[in-house]
Amino acid sequence: MDLNDLELVSGYEFEHILAEILRRVEGDATVTEGSGDQGVDVVWVREATTVGIQAKAYNINNPVGNSAVQEIHTGSVVRQSEFAIDIPAVVTTSRYTEGAKEAAENSNVTLYNRTDLEQWLSQAELDAEAMGELLDSV
Repeated sequence: MDLNDLELVSGYEFEHILAEILRRVEGDATVTEGSGDQGVDVVWVREATTVGIQAKAYNINNPVGNSAVQEIHTGSVVRQSEFAIDIPAVVTTSRYTEGAKEAAENSNVTLYNRTDLEQWLSQAELDAEAMGELLDSV
């Protein structure tokens, strides 16, 4: 399994795959309820830190813009009492626009890109069989 496979899944499927990858890498990760999540797709708890994630499965030619940064920033504030988010973040299979990078820097949102996702995928050892079982359960 590689990033090209992840570019082909739906946003909903990507959220579940990302949560499984993060669980295998470090800590625990949960997909939030789709309706009313306010941009917080996945909550990742590792050690004493809670990361609220906006997940974007985009083709490499389709960069993530600043709206994703705005959504997770707002979502982390609105859902603070429920999730106690320490770090708002965006994770993508693609890359970021300059506007997204600037917005992230100004709002303390962490951006994880293809390189980060490739490292996590390698560590997670999520093979085709495990991926198929995961997608069947979604």
